[in-house]
Amino acid sequence: MLTSPDPAPHRILLVDDEASFLHSARLALAADGLVNVDTLSDGRLALEKLSEKPFALVVLDLIMPQCNGMNILSDITQQHPETRVIVITANSEVESAVECMRRGALDYIVKPIRQEILTLRIRKALEHRDHLQETARLKESILSGDLRRPDAFSAILTNSESMTNLFRYAEAIAASDVPVLITGETGTGKELMARALHTLSDRKGSFVAVNAAGLSGSTLADAIFGHVKGAFTGAHQDRAGLIEEAAEGTLFLDEIGDLSLESQVLLLRLLQEKEYQPIGADHLKFSTARIIAATNHEVTRDRPFRRDLYYRLEAHRIHLPPLRERREDIPLLLLEFVRRAAEKFNRDIRHIPKEIRTLLLHYDFPGNVRELMGLALDAVSRNTSGTLSLKIFHEKTGLSTINDPALHPKTSGEFSLPKQLPSLQEMKDVLISEALLRCQGNKSLAAHLLGISRQTLIRRKKKKP
Repeated sequence: MLTSPDPAPHRILLVDDEASFLHSARLALAADGLVNVDTLSDGRLALEKLSEKPFALVVLDLIMPQCNGMNILSDITQQHPETRVIVITANSEVESAVECMRRGALDYIVKPIRQEILTLRIRKALEHRDHLQETARLKESILSGDLRRPDAFSAILTNSESMTNLFRYAEAIAASDVPVLITGETGTGKELMARALHTLSDRKGSFVAVNAAGLSGSTLADAIFGHVKGAFTGAHQDRAGLIEEAAEGTLFLDEIGDLSLESQVLLLRLLQEKEYQPIGADHLKFSTARIIAATNHEVTRDRPFRRDLYYRLEAHRIHLPPLRERREDIPLLLLEFVRRAAEKFNRDIRHIPKEIRTLLLHYDFPGNVRELMGLALDAVSRNTSGTLSLKIFHEKTGLSTINDPALHPKTSGEFSLPKQLPSLQEMKDVLISEALLRCQGNKSLAAHLLGISRQTLIRRKKKKP
């Protein structure tokens, strides 16, 4: 069974006998957006606290009057190995630091500590823990071969192994707060994948989508960050931005490849600092939304795009293949889109000619899944009988007949039989080889052309000497 999502992402426990340190550290963390923080002034209660609820990180003072911090460190790492520990102490001896690291401490900080340094080290520790968990989830997903929550991908119809592998990767990274960049041609289903990631994350907030194409710096700032009353002419009242609407949820930025350089700067600050400033406000706000971005461009190659922003966004990257690279999905998608269109237009479609499937299996679909959906919608809307018209698909694809050369990009030549007729088994082998050649090695497509199942084709291939 796959590892479940982190039950308490970024819950922190501060353990120190100095009340002033606990107070100031908690304020500093809250100012940096880390508000899920508990404090203890008695180290003897630390293990009891960890037994009550899970913590991602413990910040532990090594020297306390009631107990030995070194022993508590050992107990935490042994009994709660999923919890990371940062040791803080006034002891600057190297031997002490080495012993703490040997007992499982992730970091060792010498007092006095500047609050911004403490916050930075805590952030790094949490990121380290997140990466380890993502790696473990991905490894478990690959080894098991099963999807933990296939229902999250119900809107993405596929029989493709490459898509299933992407689903496994999505499950592994869904619980993280790290940004995700989804790339792929127009019509490949980038927003559907973003919604699946949001569903898998179990985040409390909403999924909020915005098309970033063409948004200028001021327009983007107002749409995403909002404004306060009087910020500009026409700002008669405060308006929350989309980032606030997506609090504790997901903000999906589509077509980020079209962002202006001015807008890219604003987005970079949001990703780096997790903070933003509504237009006209005199204070910063902190974001708890996860950012998922999508583009159909090679942004660093096709157009001006800040590399630092690109590398922030692509911490996790999912590339959706075009439909022409997963042709085995075409029959499944065609059936579903025809069904939906028939329901929408109240048509009784009883038959889809095999020639339509054959034609579509050899069409490259520059508009991908969205284009196939449009083809099905148009064909059903114009249908006056229970059988779909092949003519409509000829018109739309530009492939005029079943003998169009574009339908057969690779062949071994004309069939010719030798004077001595081959056996039936030999002819089967020839047909299978020819179908695989025409389909460029795609077994699912070759099986469809031959009118047999993929399993039957593979079985016959194995029998061939």
